[in-house]
Amino acid sequence: MTVVVLLVGSTTGGILVDHFGIFESPKKAVNKQKILGVLIMILGAAAIKLL
Repeated sequence: MTVVVLLVGSTTGGILVDHFGIFESPKKAVNKQKILGVLIMILGAAAIKLL
């Protein structure tokens, strides 16, 4: 579970850095695919925890 939480956090952080252009990185728009990927990871973690 700890690994899943770390992966979700780092992926979400990466999406935010890309979206806002933090740390002088080029801005990249957030799309449905990125959001869906994070949601699938969260749902997978919830399923593992509940089952």
